[in-house]
Amino acid sequence: IKSAFRSARLLDAKVIRFGLTPVLEGSRSAWGSNWDELLKEAHDRLSQYTPIARDEGRIMAIENHQDFGSVELVDYCKSFSHAVFITLDTGNTFPVGEAPMDFVRCVAPFVRHVHLKDYRIQLADEGYRLVRCAIGDGVVPLKEMLAEIAKYHSQMNAVLEPGALEARHIRYHNPDWWNGYRPMKAQDFAATLAAARSNRLADDADYRTPWERQADTELVDYELTMIRRSATNMRELSAAVKPLWATLDASQKETVRKNMPGRGREDGGRERRN
Repeated sequence: IKSAFRSARLLDAKVIRFGLTPVLEGSRSAWGSNWDELLKEAHDRLSQYTPIARDEGRIMAIENHQDFGSVELVDYCKSFSHAVFITLDTGNTFPVGEAPMDFVRCVAPFVRHVHLKDYRIQLADEGYRLVRCAIGDGVVPLKEMLAEIAKYHSQMNAVLEPGALEARHIRYHNPDWWNGYRPMKAQDFAATLAAARSNRLADDADYRTPWERQADTELVDYELTMIRRSATNMRELSAAVKPLWATLDASQKETVRKNMPGRGREDGGRERRN
Protein backbone atom coordinates (compact mmCIF):
# COMPACT_ATOMS: atom_id res chain seq x y z
CA ILE A 1 0.00 0.00 0.00
CA LYS A 2 2.88 2.36 0.74
CA SER A 3 4.08 1.99 -2.85
CA ALA A 4 0.54 2.63 -4.15
CA PHE A 5 0.35 5.89 -2.20
CA ARG A 6 3.73 6.94 -3.56
CA SER A 7 2.57 6.28 -7.12
CA ALA A 8 -0.73 8.10 -6.47
CA ARG A 9 1.17 11.20 -5.35
CA LEU A 10 3.34 11.17 -8.46
CA LEU A 11 0.32 10.72 -10.74
CA ASP A 12 -2.03 12.91 -8.70
CA ALA A 13 -4.43 9.94 -8.61
CA LYS A 14 -7.36 10.25 -6.24
CA VAL A 15 -8.48 6.61 -6.21
CA ILE A 16 -6.12 3.90 -4.98
CA ARG A 17 -7.23 0.38 -5.86
CA PHE A 18 -5.95 -2.44 -3.66
CA GLY A 19 -6.74 -5.97 -2.55
CA LEU A 20 -7.03 -6.98 1.09
CA THR A 21 -5.96 -10.63 0.90
CA PRO A 22 -4.23 -13.13 -1.43
CA VAL A 23 -7.26 -15.47 -1.35
CA LEU A 24 -8.52 -16.70 -4.74
CA GLU A 25 -11.45 -18.87 -5.82
CA GLY A 26 -13.34 -17.90 -2.67
CA SER A 27 -11.27 -20.52 -0.86
CA ARG A 28 -10.98 -19.09 2.62
CA SER A 29 -10.74 -22.61 4.00
CA ALA A 30 -7.40 -23.11 2.21
CA TRP A 31 -5.93 -20.65 4.71
CA GLY A 32 -7.31 -22.49 7.75
CA SER A 33 -6.91 -20.52 10.94
CA ASN A 34 -4.79 -17.99 9.03
CA TRP A 35 -8.00 -16.54 7.56
CA ASP A 36 -8.71 -14.79 10.86
CA GLU A 37 -5.17 -13.44 10.85
CA LEU A 38 -5.67 -12.11 7.32
CA LEU A 39 -8.79 -10.28 8.49
CA LYS A 40 -6.90 -8.69 11.37
CA GLU A 41 -4.05 -7.63 9.08
CA ALA A 42 -6.53 -6.12 6.62
CA HIS A 43 -8.22 -4.11 9.37
CA ASP A 44 -4.85 -2.95 10.71
CA ARG A 45 -3.72 -1.76 7.26
CA LEU A 46 -6.93 0.16 6.73
CA SER A 47 -6.61 1.75 10.18
CA GLN A 48 -3.05 2.78 9.34
CA TYR A 49 -3.64 4.25 5.89
CA THR A 50 -7.14 5.73 5.96
CA PRO A 51 -6.03 8.81 7.95
CA ILE A 52 -3.35 9.39 5.31
CA ALA A 53 -5.91 9.01 2.52
CA ARG A 54 -8.23 11.53 4.19
CA ASP A 55 -5.42 14.03 4.73
CA GLU A 56 -4.35 13.77 1.07
CA GLY A 57 -7.85 13.89 -0.40
CA ARG A 58 -7.66 10.34 -1.73
CA ILE A 59 -9.81 7.27 -1.30
CA MET A 60 -8.87 3.61 -0.95
CA ALA A 61 -10.98 1.36 -3.17
CA ILE A 62 -11.00 -2.29 -2.08
CA GLU A 63 -11.33 -4.74 -4.97
CA ASN A 64 -13.57 -7.76 -4.56
CA HIS A 65 -10.69 -10.05 -5.43
CA GLN A 66 -12.45 -13.42 -5.02
CA ASP A 67 -12.17 -13.10 -1.24
CA PHE A 68 -14.93 -10.89 0.21
CA GLY A 69 -18.68 -10.80 -0.25
CA SER A 70 -20.74 -7.70 -0.88
CA VAL A 71 -21.96 -7.16 2.70
CA GLU A 72 -18.43 -7.60 4.07
CA LEU A 73 -17.07 -4.95 1.69
CA VAL A 74 -19.85 -2.54 2.59
CA ASP A 75 -19.06 -3.10 6.26
CA TYR A 76 -15.48 -1.98 5.61
CA CYS A 77 -16.74 1.11 3.81
CA LYS A 78 -18.99 2.04 6.69
CA SER A 79 -16.28 1.40 9.28
CA PHE A 80 -13.83 3.69 7.48
CA SER A 81 -16.29 6.21 6.04
CA HIS A 82 -15.14 8.90 3.60
CA ALA A 83 -11.86 7.05 2.97
CA VAL A 84 -12.70 3.45 1.96
CA PHE A 85 -14.85 2.57 -1.04
CA ILE A 86 -14.96 -0.30 -3.59
CA THR A 87 -13.34 -1.30 -6.86
CA LEU A 88 -15.95 -3.58 -8.42
CA ASP A 89 -14.65 -6.54 -10.40
CA THR A 90 -17.74 -7.62 -12.31
CA GLY A 91 -16.59 -11.23 -12.68
CA ASN A 92 -15.68 -11.84 -9.06
CA THR A 93 -19.10 -12.31 -7.52
CA PHE A 94 -19.32 -15.99 -8.49
CA PRO A 95 -16.15 -16.99 -6.56
CA VAL A 96 -17.81 -15.98 -3.28
CA GLY A 97 -21.13 -17.61 -4.11
CA GLU A 98 -23.07 -14.42 -4.94
CA ALA A 99 -25.19 -13.67 -7.99
CA PRO A 100 -23.89 -10.65 -9.94
CA MET A 101 -27.02 -8.54 -9.58
CA ASP A 102 -27.42 -9.27 -5.86
CA PHE A 103 -23.81 -8.25 -5.36
CA VAL A 104 -23.98 -5.01 -7.34
CA ARG A 105 -27.26 -3.90 -5.79
CA CYS A 106 -25.55 -4.08 -2.41
CA VAL A 107 -22.29 -2.30 -3.31
CA ALA A 108 -23.31 0.16 -6.05
CA PRO A 109 -23.43 3.30 -3.87
CA PHE A 110 -19.88 2.61 -2.68
CA VAL A 111 -18.28 1.78 -6.06
CA ARG A 112 -15.63 4.22 -7.27
CA HIS A 113 -13.87 2.18 -9.97
CA VAL A 114 -14.82 -0.82 -12.13
CA HIS A 115 -12.88 -3.75 -13.57
CA LEU A 116 -14.89 -5.18 -16.45
CA LYS A 117 -14.45 -8.94 -16.44
CA ASP A 118 -16.48 -11.83 -17.78
CA TYR A 119 -16.46 -15.62 -17.61
CA ARG A 120 -18.06 -18.65 -19.17
CA ILE A 121 -19.07 -21.08 -16.43
CA GLN A 122 -18.70 -24.83 -16.64
CA LEU A 123 -20.37 -27.07 -14.10
CA ALA A 124 -17.99 -29.54 -12.47
CA ASP A 125 -18.06 -32.33 -9.89
CA GLU A 126 -16.86 -30.04 -7.09
CA GLY A 127 -18.83 -26.94 -8.11
CA TYR A 128 -18.14 -24.82 -11.17
CA ARG A 129 -15.21 -23.49 -13.19
CA LEU A 130 -14.84 -19.87 -14.23
CA VAL A 131 -13.39 -19.94 -17.72
CA ARG A 132 -11.79 -16.95 -19.43
CA CYS A 133 -13.65 -15.35 -22.33
CA ALA A 134 -13.96 -12.04 -24.15
CA ILE A 135 -15.68 -9.45 -21.98
CA GLY A 136 -19.31 -9.38 -23.03
CA ASP A 137 -19.40 -12.95 -24.33
CA GLY A 138 -19.91 -14.67 -20.99
CA VAL A 139 -22.34 -15.07 -18.14
CA VAL A 140 -21.88 -11.71 -16.38
CA PRO A 141 -24.88 -9.38 -16.96
CA LEU A 142 -22.74 -6.33 -17.66
CA LYS A 143 -25.48 -4.13 -19.08
CA GLU A 144 -27.68 -4.63 -16.04
CA MET A 145 -24.78 -4.22 -13.59
CA LEU A 146 -23.68 -0.95 -15.17
CA ALA A 147 -27.26 0.30 -15.20
CA GLU A 148 -27.44 -0.33 -11.46
CA ILE A 149 -24.22 1.62 -10.89
CA ALA A 150 -25.57 4.45 -13.06
CA LYS A 151 -28.37 4.98 -10.56
CA TYR A 152 -25.78 6.42 -8.16
CA HIS A 153 -23.02 7.83 -10.36
CA SER A 154 -23.02 10.28 -13.25
CA GLN A 155 -19.74 8.83 -14.50
CA MET A 156 -17.38 6.00 -13.60
CA ASN A 157 -13.89 5.03 -14.71
CA ALA A 158 -13.56 1.41 -15.82
CA VAL A 159 -10.88 -0.83 -17.32
CA LEU A 160 -10.99 -4.01 -19.38
CA GLU A 161 -9.68 -6.97 -17.40
CA PRO A 162 -9.90 -10.37 -19.08
CA GLY A 163 -9.78 -13.21 -16.59
CA ALA A 164 -6.72 -15.23 -15.63
CA LEU A 165 -5.21 -17.67 -18.09
CA GLU A 166 -6.03 -20.48 -15.66
CA ALA A 167 -9.62 -21.48 -14.94
CA ARG A 168 -10.81 -20.69 -11.43
CA HIS A 169 -12.39 -23.65 -9.63
CA ILE A 170 -15.10 -22.77 -7.11
CA ARG A 171 -15.46 -25.94 -5.05
CA TYR A 172 -18.67 -25.20 -3.17
CA HIS A 173 -19.72 -28.88 -3.17
CA ASN A 174 -16.91 -29.47 -0.69
CA PRO A 175 -18.30 -28.73 2.80
CA ASP A 176 -14.93 -27.38 3.94
CA TRP A 177 -15.02 -24.69 1.23
CA TRP A 178 -17.67 -22.83 3.26
CA ASN A 179 -15.48 -22.46 6.32
CA GLY A 180 -15.00 -18.79 7.13
CA TYR A 181 -18.23 -17.66 5.45
CA ARG A 182 -21.27 -16.17 7.09
CA PRO A 183 -24.46 -18.25 6.80
CA MET A 184 -26.14 -17.75 3.43
CA LYS A 185 -29.82 -18.06 2.66
CA ALA A 186 -30.69 -20.94 0.35
CA GLN A 187 -32.64 -18.54 -1.86
CA ASP A 188 -29.56 -16.35 -2.33
CA PHE A 189 -27.33 -19.24 -3.38
CA ALA A 190 -30.10 -20.53 -5.64
CA ALA A 191 -29.97 -17.17 -7.43
CA THR A 192 -26.22 -17.63 -7.88
CA LEU A 193 -26.65 -21.09 -9.39
CA ALA A 194 -29.40 -19.83 -11.69
CA ALA A 195 -27.14 -16.99 -12.90
CA ALA A 196 -24.30 -19.47 -13.43
CA ARG A 197 -26.40 -21.56 -15.81
CA SER A 198 -26.92 -18.68 -18.22
CA ASN A 199 -24.79 -19.00 -21.36
CA ARG A 200 -22.71 -21.65 -19.65
CA LEU A 201 -19.98 -23.75 -21.21
CA ALA A 202 -20.93 -27.33 -22.11
CA ASP A 203 -19.91 -29.85 -19.48
CA ASP A 204 -17.71 -31.78 -21.94
CA ALA A 205 -16.12 -28.70 -23.59
CA ASP A 206 -12.37 -28.20 -23.41
CA TYR A 207 -12.13 -25.20 -21.09
CA ARG A 208 -8.36 -24.84 -21.29
CA THR A 209 -6.64 -21.73 -22.61
CA PRO A 210 -3.47 -22.00 -24.74
CA TRP A 211 -1.53 -21.34 -21.54
CA GLU A 212 -3.12 -24.34 -19.86
CA ARG A 213 -2.57 -26.49 -22.94
CA GLN A 214 1.06 -25.30 -23.09
CA ALA A 215 0.43 -24.08 -26.65
CA ASP A 216 2.73 -21.09 -26.29
CA THR A 217 2.77 -20.25 -30.00
CA GLU A 218 -0.97 -19.55 -29.88
CA LEU A 219 -0.87 -17.15 -26.94
CA VAL A 220 -0.22 -13.85 -28.72
CA ASP A 221 -3.04 -14.27 -31.25
CA TYR A 222 -5.32 -15.58 -28.50
CA GLU A 223 -4.69 -12.54 -26.27
CA LEU A 224 -5.00 -9.97 -29.06
CA THR A 225 -8.19 -11.51 -30.42
CA MET A 226 -9.75 -11.57 -26.97
CA ILE A 227 -8.91 -7.98 -26.01
CA ARG A 228 -10.07 -6.66 -29.40
CA ARG A 229 -13.33 -8.59 -29.12
CA SER A 230 -13.74 -7.27 -25.56
CA ALA A 231 -13.19 -3.67 -26.68
CA THR A 232 -15.75 -4.03 -29.46
CA ASN A 233 -18.32 -5.52 -27.10
CA MET A 234 -17.82 -2.75 -24.53
CA ARG A 235 -18.13 0.02 -27.13
CA GLU A 236 -21.47 -1.44 -28.17
CA LEU A 237 -22.49 -1.79 -24.53
CA SER A 238 -21.59 1.80 -23.66
CA ALA A 239 -23.87 3.01 -26.43
CA ALA A 240 -26.70 0.80 -25.16
CA VAL A 241 -26.52 1.75 -21.48
CA LYS A 242 -28.22 5.10 -20.94
CA PRO A 243 -26.93 6.60 -17.66
CA LEU A 244 -29.89 6.87 -15.35
CA TRP A 245 -28.28 9.84 -13.62
CA ALA A 246 -28.87 11.94 -16.73
CA THR A 247 -32.61 11.19 -16.56
CA LEU A 248 -33.03 12.53 -13.01
CA ASP A 249 -34.20 16.04 -12.28
CA ALA A 250 -32.41 18.28 -9.77
CA SER A 251 -34.59 17.21 -6.85
CA GLN A 252 -34.06 13.51 -7.55
CA LYS A 253 -30.31 13.99 -7.83
CA GLU A 254 -30.23 15.76 -4.49
CA THR A 255 -32.14 12.89 -2.88
CA VAL A 256 -29.60 10.39 -4.23
CA ARG A 257 -26.70 12.50 -2.96
CA LYS A 258 -28.13 12.63 0.54
CA ASN A 259 -28.52 8.85 0.61
CA MET A 260 -25.06 8.12 -0.76
CA PRO A 261 -22.11 7.20 1.45
CA GLY A 262 -20.39 10.45 2.33
CA ARG A 263 -23.68 12.45 2.27
CA GLY A 264 -23.05 14.24 -0.98
CA ARG A 265 -19.26 14.22 -0.69
CA GLU A 266 -16.91 11.68 -2.22
CA ASP A 267 -13.29 11.01 -3.11
CA GLY A 268 -11.81 11.95 0.23
CA GLY A 269 -14.32 14.68 1.08
CA ARG A 270 -14.28 16.77 -2.12
CA GLU A 271 -17.64 18.12 -3.19
CA ARG A 272 -19.35 16.13 -5.93
CA ARG A 273 -19.72 18.05 -9.21
CA ASN A 274 -22.18 17.25 -11.99
